Amino acid sequence: MRAGGKASMSQTNLFVLTDSHDMVLRFNNAPTENYTESVGSKTTFRVLNSQRTYTSTLEDWLLDRYKNADVHLLNPQVLWGLWSVLQDTSPYRLRRNPPSSGFIGLWFALHRCERVRMFEYVPSARATRRCHYHAPAHDAACTLGAWHPLAHEKTLAERLRDNKDVQVFQQGIIDVPGFRTITCH
Repeated sequence: MRAGGKASMSQTNLFVLTDSHDMVLRFNNAPTENYTESVGSKTTFRVLNSQRTYTSTLEDWLLDRYKNADVHLLNPQVLWGLWSVLQDTSPYRLRRNPPSSGFIGLWFALHRCERVRMFEYVPSARATRRCHYHAPAHDAACTLGAWHPLAHEKTLAERLRDNKDVQVFQQGIIDVPGFRTITCH
């Protein structure tokens, strides 16, 4: 699985290897067209933030935008279950706002994949102030969080990863073992 959307991804073509992964998640409106050299072209699943996706009724939006798509909606209780995981692993009290699309995607992939690879989820030395590779907006809140508990999401992902520091902090890659590889005693 591969996930990412940060602006620093556009600085290299390392991510063309994205298309070789079994499953590729993309988030919100992150495009591949005109960016395939940087982010590849494959999309298996797209995780959409409900705050950004539609302004009509959900039924009208789905019928208009994704006539033939296989659409799944996430039960809101799952979001608050994920928030509880974040709170339970944080030494600080978190504001009760839902997890980001990126963290939801990580959790989704951890249940389905033996290994999850994410690009620029944990900021590397290549990090920029731009929010996304496909948009010129600059905002540190995109990395550290103003609404979502991004700082702790990234801290937890960094704690779960099992790859070398140089891959994480120089190349922007984290590898996290999927849940099915964990043995409980």
